[in-house]
Amino acid sequence: MKCPKCNAEIMNDAKFCPYCGEHLSTYDDPFASYRVTSLWKDKTEKQSPKKEEIQYVDSPRFKRNYEVDNRFSYLSIVLSILAIPLCFFKWGLGLLLACIAFILCLVNLKRASKGVKVSSLLFSILGGITTIILSIFIAVFSIHIVLGNGYSTTIGDYFKDAFMTGYYEQKIYGYWVNEDNQLLYLSDIDDKYYLYLDRRDTSSDYLTGSIYASGGYSISRDGDVIFADQDYYYYWVDTSLNLEYSSGESSLSSYFQDGFLIKLDKENYNRLILYIPRTLEVIEFTREQSTV
Repeated sequence: MKCPKCNAEIMNDAKFCPYCGEHLSTYDDPFASYRVTSLWKDKTEKQSPKKEEIQYVDSPRFKRNYEVDNRFSYLSIVLSILAIPLCFFKWGLGLLLACIAFILCLVNLKRASKGVKVSSLLFSILGGITTIILSIFIAVFSIHIVLGNGYSTTIGDYFKDAFMTGYYEQKIYGYWVNEDNQLLYLSDIDDKYYLYLDRRDTSSDYLTGSIYASGGYSISRDGDVIFADQDYYYYWVDTSLNLEYSSGESSLSSYFQDGFLIKLDKENYNRLILYIPRTLEVIEFTREQSTV
Protein backbone atom coordinates (compact mmCIF):
# COMPACT_ATOMS: atom_id res chain seq x y z
CA MET A 1 0.00 0.00 0.00
CA LYS A 2 1.05 3.61 -0.41
CA CYS A 3 1.30 6.31 2.26
CA PRO A 4 -1.46 8.87 1.73
CA LYS A 5 0.95 11.69 2.52
CA CYS A 6 4.27 10.90 0.83
CA ASN A 7 3.10 8.10 -1.60
CA ALA A 8 5.86 5.82 -0.47
CA GLU A 9 5.35 2.03 -0.68
CA ILE A 10 4.80 0.65 2.81
CA MET A 11 3.59 -2.64 4.32
CA ASN A 12 -0.12 -3.34 4.34
CA ASP A 13 -0.32 -3.79 8.14
CA ALA A 14 1.83 -0.74 8.95
CA LYS A 15 0.40 1.66 11.54
CA PHE A 16 2.83 4.53 10.73
CA CYS A 17 4.64 5.52 7.55
CA PRO A 18 8.34 4.75 8.12
CA TYR A 19 9.29 7.63 5.77
CA CYS A 20 7.19 10.59 6.87
CA GLY A 21 5.72 9.34 10.16
CA GLU A 22 2.11 9.82 9.03
CA HIS A 23 -0.41 8.09 11.30
CA LEU A 24 -2.51 5.71 9.24
CA SER A 25 -6.30 5.53 9.85
CA THR A 26 -6.23 1.83 10.32
CA TYR A 27 -4.17 2.27 13.51
CA ASP A 28 -6.01 2.48 16.87
CA ASP A 29 -3.96 4.13 19.62
CA PRO A 30 -4.44 1.98 22.77
CA PHE A 31 -3.20 4.85 25.01
CA ALA A 32 -5.41 7.58 23.58
CA SER A 33 -7.70 7.66 26.65
CA TYR A 34 -4.71 8.25 28.96
CA ARG A 35 -3.19 11.17 27.15
CA VAL A 36 -2.97 14.46 29.16
CA THR A 37 -4.71 16.51 26.51
CA SER A 38 -7.67 14.22 26.45
CA LEU A 39 -8.00 14.15 30.26
CA TRP A 40 -7.73 17.97 30.56
CA LYS A 41 -10.33 18.42 27.86
CA ASP A 42 -12.81 16.14 29.59
CA LYS A 43 -12.15 17.80 32.95
CA THR A 44 -12.69 21.35 31.69
CA GLU A 45 -15.82 20.34 29.83
CA LYS A 46 -17.28 18.87 33.01
CA GLN A 47 -16.41 21.91 35.13
CA SER A 48 -17.40 24.57 32.61
CA PRO A 49 -20.35 23.43 30.63
CA LYS A 50 -21.40 25.53 27.71
CA LYS A 51 -23.94 28.17 28.61
CA GLU A 52 -26.84 28.59 26.38
CA GLU A 53 -26.79 31.98 24.73
CA ILE A 54 -29.96 33.94 25.37
CA GLN A 55 -31.10 36.56 22.90
CA TYR A 56 -33.34 39.36 24.18
CA VAL A 57 -35.92 40.78 21.88
CA ASP A 58 -37.90 43.98 22.61
CA SER A 59 -41.50 43.11 23.12
CA PRO A 60 -43.92 45.49 21.36
CA ARG A 61 -46.17 45.25 24.42
CA PHE A 62 -43.64 47.10 26.60
CA LYS A 63 -42.11 49.33 23.94
CA ARG A 64 -43.37 52.97 23.93
CA ASN A 65 -42.25 55.54 21.45
CA TYR A 66 -42.67 59.11 22.84
CA GLU A 67 -42.56 61.97 20.39
CA VAL A 68 -40.89 65.17 21.63
CA ASP A 69 -43.54 67.71 22.62
CA ASN A 70 -42.46 70.87 24.47
CA ARG A 71 -45.72 72.81 24.33
CA PHE A 72 -46.87 72.14 27.89
CA SER A 73 -43.36 72.72 29.21
CA TYR A 74 -43.19 76.14 27.55
CA LEU A 75 -46.64 76.94 28.93
CA SER A 76 -45.45 75.92 32.40
CA ILE A 77 -42.52 78.37 32.17
CA VAL A 78 -44.78 81.24 31.09
CA LEU A 79 -47.33 80.59 33.84
CA SER A 80 -44.58 80.35 36.49
CA ILE A 81 -43.32 83.80 35.49
CA LEU A 82 -46.80 85.37 35.34
CA ALA A 83 -47.76 83.98 38.77
CA ILE A 84 -45.24 86.22 40.59
CA PRO A 85 -46.56 89.69 39.54
CA LEU A 86 -50.13 88.40 39.75
CA CYS A 87 -49.63 87.87 43.51
CA PHE A 88 -49.46 91.64 44.04
CA PHE A 89 -52.97 92.04 42.59
CA LYS A 90 -54.66 88.80 43.70
CA TRP A 91 -52.36 86.59 45.73
CA GLY A 92 -54.82 83.68 45.58
CA LEU A 93 -54.85 83.68 41.77
CA GLY A 94 -51.07 83.89 41.69
CA LEU A 95 -50.79 80.84 43.93
CA LEU A 96 -53.29 78.93 41.78
CA LEU A 97 -51.39 79.80 38.61
CA ALA A 98 -48.13 78.55 40.13
CA CYS A 99 -49.77 75.21 41.05
CA ILE A 100 -51.11 74.79 37.49
CA ALA A 101 -47.65 75.53 36.07
CA PHE A 102 -46.06 72.86 38.29
CA ILE A 103 -48.68 70.26 37.30
CA LEU A 104 -48.15 70.96 33.58
CA CYS A 105 -44.41 70.57 34.09
CA LEU A 106 -44.82 67.14 35.73
CA VAL A 107 -47.32 65.90 33.13
CA ASN A 108 -45.00 66.71 30.23
CA LEU A 109 -41.71 65.44 31.73
CA LYS A 110 -41.55 62.29 29.55
CA ARG A 111 -42.38 64.07 26.30
CA ALA A 112 -40.25 67.21 26.71
CA SER A 113 -36.69 67.43 25.42
CA LYS A 114 -33.94 67.34 28.02
CA GLY A 115 -33.10 71.06 28.04
CA VAL A 116 -36.72 72.21 28.08
CA LYS A 117 -37.53 69.62 30.74
CA VAL A 118 -34.85 70.95 33.11
CA SER A 119 -35.80 74.59 32.42
CA SER A 120 -39.52 74.07 33.02
CA LEU A 121 -38.84 72.11 36.23
CA LEU A 122 -36.50 74.85 37.49
CA PHE A 123 -38.90 77.67 36.64
CA SER A 124 -41.92 75.92 38.14
CA ILE A 125 -40.13 75.13 41.42
CA LEU A 126 -38.55 78.58 41.88
CA GLY A 127 -41.71 80.34 40.72
CA GLY A 128 -43.82 78.26 43.08
CA ILE A 129 -41.58 78.94 46.09
CA THR A 130 -41.48 82.69 45.31
CA THR A 131 -45.25 82.80 44.86
CA ILE A 132 -45.88 81.00 48.15
CA ILE A 133 -43.60 83.37 50.08
CA LEU A 134 -45.17 86.44 48.46
CA SER A 135 -48.68 85.13 49.10
CA ILE A 136 -47.94 84.61 52.79
CA PHE A 137 -46.53 88.12 53.18
CA ILE A 138 -49.39 89.75 51.25
CA ALA A 139 -52.01 87.78 53.20
CA VAL A 140 -50.47 88.83 56.53
CA PHE A 141 -50.12 92.46 55.43
CA SER A 142 -53.81 92.48 54.41
CA ILE A 143 -55.00 91.79 57.97
CA HIS A 144 -56.97 94.73 59.39
CA ILE A 145 -56.07 96.25 62.75
CA VAL A 146 -57.63 99.04 64.84
CA LEU A 147 -55.25 101.51 66.52
CA GLY A 148 -55.62 103.24 69.87
CA ASN A 149 -57.33 106.29 68.37
CA GLY A 150 -59.89 104.12 66.59
CA TYR A 151 -58.22 104.41 63.20
CA SER A 152 -58.62 101.20 61.20
CA THR A 153 -55.86 100.16 58.83
CA THR A 154 -54.01 97.09 57.57
CA ILE A 155 -50.69 95.76 58.79
CA GLY A 156 -49.14 96.54 55.41
CA ASP A 157 -50.39 100.15 55.40
CA TYR A 158 -49.25 100.58 59.00
CA PHE A 159 -45.66 99.64 58.14
CA LYS A 160 -45.83 101.70 54.96
CA ASP A 161 -46.98 104.77 56.94
CA ALA A 162 -44.19 104.21 59.46
CA PHE A 163 -41.63 104.21 56.64
CA MET A 164 -43.13 107.20 54.81
CA THR A 165 -43.34 109.22 58.03
CA GLY A 166 -39.60 108.88 58.50
CA TYR A 167 -38.98 109.54 54.81
CA TYR A 168 -40.91 112.85 54.83
CA GLU A 169 -39.74 114.03 58.26
CA GLN A 170 -37.58 116.78 56.76
CA LYS A 171 -40.68 118.41 55.27
CA ILE A 172 -41.91 119.59 58.68
CA TYR A 173 -38.93 121.92 59.03
CA GLY A 174 -38.97 125.48 57.70
CA TYR A 175 -41.19 128.57 57.98
CA TRP A 176 -44.92 128.29 58.54
CA VAL A 177 -47.54 131.04 58.86
CA ASN A 178 -51.14 130.93 60.11
CA GLU A 179 -54.18 133.12 59.53
CA ASP A 180 -53.31 135.27 62.61
CA ASN A 181 -50.08 136.25 60.90
CA GLN A 182 -47.99 134.27 63.38
CA LEU A 183 -44.78 132.78 62.10
CA LEU A 184 -43.55 129.34 63.19
CA TYR A 185 -39.99 128.40 62.35
CA LEU A 186 -38.84 124.83 62.93
CA SER A 187 -35.08 124.67 62.49
CA ASP A 188 -33.25 121.45 61.69
CA ILE A 189 -29.94 123.32 61.90
CA ASP A 190 -29.92 124.06 65.65
CA ASP A 191 -32.96 121.85 66.51
CA LYS A 192 -35.05 124.73 67.86
CA TYR A 193 -38.49 126.17 67.36
CA TYR A 194 -39.35 129.86 67.07
CA LEU A 195 -42.91 131.15 67.26
CA TYR A 196 -43.14 134.84 66.36
CA LEU A 197 -46.36 136.59 67.35
CA ASP A 198 -46.03 138.87 64.31
CA ARG A 199 -44.30 137.55 61.20
CA ARG A 200 -43.27 141.13 60.29
CA ASP A 201 -41.30 141.53 63.54
CA THR A 202 -38.87 138.71 64.36
CA SER A 203 -36.78 140.64 66.86
CA SER A 204 -39.22 140.67 69.80
CA ASP A 205 -42.26 138.91 71.20
CA TYR A 206 -41.48 135.31 70.34
CA LEU A 207 -41.18 131.89 71.95
CA THR A 208 -38.24 129.56 71.48
CA GLY A 209 -36.86 126.28 72.77
CA SER A 210 -35.08 123.09 71.83
CA ILE A 211 -36.97 120.38 69.95
CA TYR A 212 -36.62 116.70 69.26
CA ALA A 213 -38.96 115.42 66.54
CA SER A 214 -39.82 111.77 65.95
CA GLY A 215 -42.26 110.07 63.64
CA GLY A 216 -45.50 108.86 65.19
CA TYR A 217 -47.01 109.40 68.62
CA SER A 218 -48.83 107.43 71.27
CA ILE A 219 -51.91 108.57 73.16
CA SER A 220 -50.70 106.78 76.27
CA ARG A 221 -47.34 105.43 77.36
CA ASP A 222 -48.35 101.83 76.59
CA GLY A 223 -50.62 102.64 73.67
CA ASP A 224 -50.19 102.00 69.96
CA VAL A 225 -47.81 104.27 68.07
CA ILE A 226 -49.83 106.05 65.41
CA PHE A 227 -47.82 107.10 62.37
CA ALA A 228 -50.58 108.32 60.08
CA ASP A 229 -54.22 108.24 59.19
CA GLN A 230 -55.89 108.57 55.82
CA ASP A 231 -54.96 112.27 55.47
CA TYR A 232 -51.94 113.09 57.66
CA TYR A 233 -48.51 111.91 58.78
CA TYR A 234 -47.97 112.33 62.54
CA TYR A 235 -44.85 113.72 64.25
CA TRP A 236 -44.41 114.22 67.98
CA VAL A 237 -42.09 117.05 69.05
CA ASP A 238 -40.58 117.08 72.55
CA THR A 239 -39.48 120.51 73.80
CA SER A 240 -37.03 121.74 76.41
CA LEU A 241 -35.51 125.06 77.54
CA ASN A 242 -38.70 126.89 76.63
CA LEU A 243 -38.23 130.66 76.79
CA GLU A 244 -40.36 133.68 76.03
CA TYR A 245 -38.83 136.90 74.75
CA SER A 246 -40.85 140.08 75.25
CA SER A 247 -39.63 143.71 75.19
CA GLY A 248 -36.04 142.56 75.25
CA GLU A 249 -36.47 140.40 78.33
CA SER A 250 -36.62 136.62 78.56
CA SER A 251 -38.54 134.36 80.89
CA LEU A 252 -39.49 130.70 81.13
CA SER A 253 -42.41 129.70 78.97
CA SER A 254 -44.92 126.95 79.60
CA TYR A 255 -46.74 127.26 76.25
CA PHE A 256 -44.93 124.35 74.59
CA GLN A 257 -43.75 122.81 77.86
CA ASP A 258 -45.37 119.41 77.25
CA GLY A 259 -44.46 119.27 73.58
CA PHE A 260 -46.78 119.37 70.59
CA LEU A 261 -48.08 117.22 67.76
CA ILE A 262 -47.58 118.02 64.09
CA LYS A 263 -49.84 116.63 61.38
CA LEU A 264 -48.43 116.90 57.85
CA ASP A 265 -50.93 116.71 54.99
CA LYS A 266 -50.24 113.67 52.80
CA GLU A 267 -51.56 115.35 49.67
CA ASN A 268 -50.15 118.83 50.30
CA TYR A 269 -46.80 119.08 52.07
CA ASN A 270 -47.26 122.86 52.33
CA ARG A 271 -50.06 122.39 54.86
CA LEU A 272 -49.41 121.58 58.50
CA ILE A 273 -51.62 121.30 61.59
CA LEU A 274 -50.15 121.88 65.05
CA TYR A 275 -51.89 120.44 68.11
CA ILE A 276 -50.93 121.56 71.64
CA PRO A 277 -52.10 118.98 74.24
CA ARG A 278 -51.55 121.36 77.19
CA THR A 279 -54.01 123.97 75.88
CA LEU A 280 -55.92 121.74 73.42
CA GLU A 281 -55.26 124.31 70.70
CA VAL A 282 -55.32 123.30 67.04
CA ILE A 283 -53.52 125.75 64.74
CA GLU A 284 -53.32 125.37 60.97
CA PHE A 285 -50.21 126.63 59.15
CA THR A 286 -49.19 126.94 55.54
CA ARG A 287 -45.62 126.97 54.34
CA GLU A 288 -43.95 130.36 54.07
CA GLN A 289 -40.90 130.87 51.89
CA SER A 290 -39.62 133.99 53.73
CA THR A 291 -40.07 135.85 57.02
CA VAL A 292 -41.45 139.06 55.47
